[in-house]
Amino acid sequence: MSRVPTLASNQSFVTRMLQQQTSLYKAQYSATTYKKSQNYSGIASDSYRLLNLKSEKATLEAQVSCNQSLSTRIQTMSNSIDAVKSAITSFRSTLRDFSANDLSAYVSGNMDADKQNEIDKVQQLAFDTMKQIEYYLNTKIDDRYLFGGGSVYESPVTIPFGTLEEFQEYYDGQMVTYAESRSSNLVTYQTSPNKTGGVSLQKLMTTVEGTAAGTMTIADGNSLIAGNAGTFSDLEVGMEVTVKGIDGTDFVSKVKSISADGSVIVFEDDLPATATVPADLADLQIVQDQKLGTISSVNTDGFIVDNIQGSDTSTGDFAFDATRNQMSVPINGAFSKLTAGSTILITGTGANDGIKYVESVSADGRTVTFSDETPVVNDPTYVATSNVNIGISFPVGSTINMENVNPSYDGPYTIVGISDDGQSLIVRTDKFPDTEVTFDDPATLHKQSIGSTSYYGGDSLKIQYRVDSNTSIDMGINAEDPAFEKALRALGMIAQGNMIDEEGVDLTRVYNRVTEALNLLDSALENVNMEGESSSNIALLENRLANNLIMSDNALTNQQKTIDLLTTNISNIEDVDPLEAALELTAASDALEASYSILASVSQLSLLNYLK
Repeated sequence: MSRVPTLASNQSFVTRMLQQQTSLYKAQYSATTYKKSQNYSGIASDSYRLLNLKSEKATLEAQVSCNQSLSTRIQTMSNSIDAVKSAITSFRSTLRDFSANDLSAYVSGNMDADKQNEIDKVQQLAFDTMKQIEYYLNTKIDDRYLFGGGSVYESPVTIPFGTLEEFQEYYDGQMVTYAESRSSNLVTYQTSPNKTGGVSLQKLMTTVEGTAAGTMTIADGNSLIAGNAGTFSDLEVGMEVTVKGIDGTDFVSKVKSISADGSVIVFEDDLPATATVPADLADLQIVQDQKLGTISSVNTDGFIVDNIQGSDTSTGDFAFDATRNQMSVPINGAFSKLTAGSTILITGTGANDGIKYVESVSADGRTVTFSDETPVVNDPTYVATSNVNIGISFPVGSTINMENVNPSYDGPYTIVGISDDGQSLIVRTDKFPDTEVTFDDPATLHKQSIGSTSYYGGDSLKIQYRVDSNTSIDMGINAEDPAFEKALRALGMIAQGNMIDEEGVDLTRVYNRVTEALNLLDSALENVNMEGESSSNIALLENRLANNLIMSDNALTNQQKTIDLLTTNISNIEDVDPLEAALELTAASDALEASYSILASVSQLSLLNYLK
């Protein structure tokens, strides 16, 4: 054998060369990727810390992405509310200009083309503004509606009329009027034919029997004087009456005035010259059609659509205060289902049973104040809570649709009252039959439908967004917010038909509607207190959105700064300096080349070559 290297020395050279190759590969990876290692084992001492930093960074990056979307959502909502505010402010300015006129001159018989043109313009602008609000509150981002609460795939606002004429055909302003309270504007109650068992319809007439007068005399040719005070108090001025039993004929005329004590009635027309009061006052009757009717359910609870059942846990003891006309309980939120304008039927209390109209509900949901029309009597310690039930019915002022009852009577009706037992709705109408007619045929009963609809189609869910691990912001601005509802109610009040009462009964209708609408618009736009109305307003909503945007932007800024800091720390652990990586690559390459050269040289060494 003449070769000098041994097998062992050769294997040692190869192993060392492979190590140099591995070092070169690592150096090449670091030089091209600027990373210290392809796996965590290469940075084992820092791997746990690195994983935590990367996890925290990923969480923050997800929050940044959500907050960027949230910021876009807030800005879009803010733009929509600004547009709503601008539309309402513009209309309010026009309505204020109109109100500067002598509104008492806008009455039947005193209208000319100029006055009518002014009213037409204001009503058209009111309707156009309603449609603008509908458009802005139906804004979508990522195909999701912004003002519908949790209902993000259905438009939250629907004004189902394309023109002012269509709107006034439905809300004629005489028989069917636009909602006059928040409760009646948002109500979406439905009662099924199984619940009502059918309905009975009848015209509601006010009748004064001659015997109630005590004595009766004719005065000044157009007046009747009764011996008893209050005889004519239930009749209404300006509406037509029929006097039966005078001179053997029926005398028809409008009521011009009624004395304060209700004992004297004056007609617009003179009684017949031969008119005499019958000897027997039982033969005398005064009948007035007040253009009202009753829709009565066959079943006693047919128009009760919801309930609040008294119990020790949900309400506690009931107490009634006649001085304040209030009902109260000790449990917070017990009356949260009720709002101003709600109509309820109380049972199980004895003296305070019957229909009550809600004027307001306390913020804690424990106290209900009733309107003066429905007073309570003192009962401070009524403790039989399980016997008390509060049935919720249709609010007075709401409009119901009656369908598939009878073609002659189907249609919209505005509720003006509810019977004390809750079984009958009193509505404005001039087409109900004089005698009661019942529609409860089993063959058609299942088709009957009585219910009310609202402009608002969303829900009451108040959405919250978490901007970081510890902070959430409330985005609960829905199209049912009182600020928007008050504005739409005011606009509908002006846009509805019959601004002028052509029958000449309501001589202050223009003044009343314009004044109420302006008050609502002021309360909708700014922090103007209005009795019985929520204090929410558009200025408040703008402030809330501005604060939300600040919180979102601050969170974004802080999160981005933290991400930058984490990125630096992660880089310090897993990244290499490019110059250092290049030098290491050069060194590793030189070392490997040297290894190849040495191995080649050593491989050529032999005793034979040495001896030569």
